[in-house]
Amino acid sequence: MTTPRSPLALRGALRRPATVLFWLGLLGALACVPELQVKDDAPASSGTGGSGGAAPACDAGETLCDSDCVDTKNDPQHCGACGKACGDPANATASCAMGACGIGMCTAGFGDCDMNAVNGCEVTFANDPQHCGACGKACGATSQCDAGGPEATRPATTSA
Repeated sequence: MTTPRSPLALRGALRRPATVLFWLGLLGALACVPELQVKDDAPASSGTGGSGGAAPACDAGETLCDSDCVDTKNDPQHCGACGKACGDPANATASCAMGACGIGMCTAGFGDCDMNAVNGCEVTFANDPQHCGACGKACGATSQCDAGGPEATRPATTSA
């Protein structure tokens, strides 16, 4: 009948050079396995990192995107998430509010009368009879929109 080895017996085994070399060799082999290696380019914070080294500490409400701290709730280049840029709406600038893309400001002479950010500022105030100069300002049945203001239409004239 054999008796189990005591911890003292194991400690004695580790003093033998052959045993120590075996364990050092095994540890060295494990260090070469890619899945077990520590990566230097791992992000230090949320967001997409990858520059290595010490990552900057971001203020509360900011996220580390690449090497910049950004407010993903209000930044049109990182709206809602790192790298999620808002597109350019028609006749307007893009904005980001609460992590959702929208229209910042319409180009002069245009309006977002349907309040749909997808089609941008779709109305040209200078010649739209339903939105003449402003959203919802109709010119009326007897006038047309000219340069943003109603202009009375002339009845057809006949020559005798």
